[in-house]
Amino acid sequence: MLDLLWRAALPTLLVGALYPFLGAWTDSARLPTACTAVIVGVVAWRTWPHLRTSRGRGTVAVGLAITLLPALWYATEGDRTACVIAAGQALLGWSLAGWLYLQRVPVARALGVDTASSTAPDALWDAPVPAWAPIVLAGVAFTIAALCRLLLSPRWLLGGDDVIYRLQAHWMWEPNLGWTVPEALRDSFLMRKLAVGPSGQYFGQYPPGWPAVLAVFERLGAPWLAMPLLAALSAVGTFRLGRLLYTARVGLVAACLLLLNGWWIIQHGTWMSHALTLPCALFTAIWLIEAESGRGVARDLRWLGAGFLIALLAAARPLDGAALALTFGLWMLLRGRMRGADIARCLVVSAVGAAPVTAGLLAYHHITNGEALRFGYEAINQGGNALGFGKRGVVGLDSTLARVPRFFDYTWVIATRTLLRRIASTNLTLAPYALFVPLLLLLRRVGHTPTWRVLGPFLILPALYSLYWYGEMRFLLVLMPFLLVWIAAGLERVHRHDRALSYLGLTAFVVGSLGLLPVGRWAKLPIEEPFGNVAAYRQPRMLHALERIDALRAQHGKLLVVVTDGPWFDATIDRFYQFNLGGLDGDVLVVRDRGAVGNAEAVDLLPGRTVVAVRDTGRDAELEITVRGRDPAR
Repeated sequence: MLDLLWRAALPTLLVGALYPFLGAWTDSARLPTACTAVIVGVVAWRTWPHLRTSRGRGTVAVGLAITLLPALWYATEGDRTACVIAAGQALLGWSLAGWLYLQRVPVARALGVDTASSTAPDALWDAPVPAWAPIVLAGVAFTIAALCRLLLSPRWLLGGDDVIYRLQAHWMWEPNLGWTVPEALRDSFLMRKLAVGPSGQYFGQYPPGWPAVLAVFERLGAPWLAMPLLAALSAVGTFRLGRLLYTARVGLVAACLLLLNGWWIIQHGTWMSHALTLPCALFTAIWLIEAESGRGVARDLRWLGAGFLIALLAAARPLDGAALALTFGLWMLLRGRMRGADIARCLVVSAVGAAPVTAGLLAYHHITNGEALRFGYEAINQGGNALGFGKRGVVGLDSTLARVPRFFDYTWVIATRTLLRRIASTNLTLAPYALFVPLLLLLRRVGHTPTWRVLGPFLILPALYSLYWYGEMRFLLVLMPFLLVWIAAGLERVHRHDRALSYLGLTAFVVGSLGLLPVGRWAKLPIEEPFGNVAAYRQPRMLHALERIDALRAQHGKLLVVVTDGPWFDATIDRFYQFNLGGLDGDVLVVRDRGAVGNAEAVDLLPGRTVVAVRDTGRDAELEITVRGRDPAR
């Protein structure tokens, strides 16, 4: 155990400690930068002779080239800092992988195992998985999600999207599925992610699937419970999928890897829809696979459930739902385990299962924006969120409250840059620190490679998102459990070939993942997308502003908060709008600045409130908060 500690855990922590200094040109970064160069050079010099065949060296060279592509791209653009960061991350990852490979012989000697394949029983992979394992996994996932919710912010909604989702969930219980305010106040409460429906009500831009689920928890008085329960379902679903496709041990390892992943954790600390899509995708696949060997009513019930869940997924994230429906359909066909009649019956029964959700989706659109087949995105963003190249972007509001497109030309050059950034982020975060591509090469070495019958269907969603201008790693989170199940199966095969190397790799994986989990750590890593831009969720200045408004409420009673124009107006009113969850009778109401006349009209229509002005002057500055008393123009 001590050998694993200093030969795997400590080097992983060292690499993680060097990451924040990459690309920094300050005096304090010179020593870490020099250490990085020395580590990379020494490990490369020691490892290269061990690659005895030209094929092995060629494979490593190809993998190295792939991980260095983002750095090369930044170099061609003249961005020296980004180039150093991307190259440093990749080279440190390869150095860590090379170091672990060099330590396999001494670790095998210390642990009394063989570096070659062995048929002797092993406590890690051969011990039976207890029946209570899924219960423990569910409990741990529930606890992690609940703690993440508590650590990020137990009280405030810290993301603009979080606010809109909670508003839409709250409005699900209103007669017209929106918030109705007096016509004279309509302009005061308008913001860029809301629009006015045919009945004069505000509606949000997001699809209704996730708000509808969240509305159930709101009605129960426990909205916080949604994320922990969905987290538990995704952990259990990952275990069951691994057990179905491989073994119970593979399912257990895959579920544990999921619980350690920062992308998975942070999404359960927000109010985003990804927490719902994960269990929907998992149990859709599980029930489809189980139905392949099922018969009678039990099989039809699984198909009904699969249809319902894939429709719910599409109602929460339409592109994900459509792509995964195609993915699972092709996957089942290529597996070739159902006859033609069974396939036809599966399609019909699944369609029946999807019908209630589809009907609800169309009804929601008809009530909110007046067109059953038009999503809120389309109604508000005027085509700026469409797939493909061309004019893309968002739609904002000008001083006259007219919607103004803020579009740009989305070209193949921008798409390529986004793809390369995603390669760097994937390599770093799916197997910290930048061990993902080396891990793929190791799995290839032991013969664990995906067939095109599996890989092809699961590339549909990434291919579609490569054509979407606003691409983030979190959009592909729904595929992570499937990838981790495949990786866990590969690790089992590695263990059969080289037990010492598998112990070293698992130790590095676990220690590296734990090293990424502290909240302050996410924002310090110089990567393109540090786990969904957690820094934005933990902005102290925004928390301070929300707390100060609450303190003013306690001091002055009911407030009317006027968000005035500033460089970060849209982001500010997005987050402050959460005060409007209480409706027109709430203690704090937030409106946009409409000038002296418009503000005075709002004060007259909302009497008995102290006026407070808020202005956001910049990302690094505290928000300006001014108490105006009863005079909105003061």
